Amino acid sequence: TRFAPKDTHVCVYDAKGLEHGKSEEYITETKSFIAKHTASTLDVADVLHVVWYVVNLATSRFQDFDTYLCREVFVDLPIIFLLNKRDLVDAPIALAIRQEIENLNLPKSFGVFEVSADPKVDFDQVPDCCPEWGAENLMINKKKMTYSCP
Repeated sequence: TRFAPKDTHVCVYDAKGLEHGKSEEYITETKSFIAKHTASTLDVADVLHVVWYVVNLATSRFQDFDTYLCREVFVDLPIIFLLNKRDLVDAPIALAIRQEIENLNLPKSFGVFEVSADPKVDFDQVPDCCPEWGAENLMINKKKMTYSCP
């Protein structure tokens, strides 16, 4: 699916997820998409510049198939890893998956970033300001142990 908001210079393609038993079809479609969007004859606006590879931390694993895609299919593309749902797993699990990705030593990896919709709050160490924006206001939900930046 192509997302290209008006008045921006960003175009995002969201690939469909892998369906059980269809890994070969997924690889073929992905390679075809990459070939169409990396040709030197394309306008710069249509060229694929980076892969944002989202890893669901809630599943607590980075599979062999993920490794294959990153090493073989995305081999010539810059990759940025997003470890999502970080708020749903313990730190050792997130660290293990991060290390597994970093140990791939992918030459075009530009970082591994943990993200979550609702960061958990340690009420003994509430931040003085919004970590994302630096604003002094924080909205804290003590029941859910989360905060957000208004």
